[in-house]
Amino acid sequence: MAGSDDPAAIFRSLTSRFSGRLDVKLTSGPDDAPLLKASGQSFAMLHGGELVVRLHPARCAELVDAGKGRLFVHEGQPQPDWLVVEGLDAAEWKGHTMEALGFAKG
Repeated sequence: MAGSDDPAAIFRSLTSRFSGRLDVKLTSGPDDAPLLKASGQSFAMLHGGELVVRLHPARCAELVDAGKGRLFVHEGQPQPDWLVVEGLDAAEWKGHTMEALGFAKG
């Protein structure tokens, strides 16, 4: 996986894991952020150099309480099902992205 100091490289590495999968597409989200969708459902994006993943609101709350991230704020409103992942750990980014993919397809 990419070096842990470059968020764009880590995200590119994550997106390359999905190349060839017809159900996963790379598009753009808020502020033209690179956004991954599975079967039409958004599940992960790189926004402002941070990984943001879509998870069940209870899971987001659990991760926020554990200090693993914070809720994503869009247009001044916290999004209870979107988590900004704390830090630049490539293995954690991969785990959260795979969890978000499972949630999107669930």
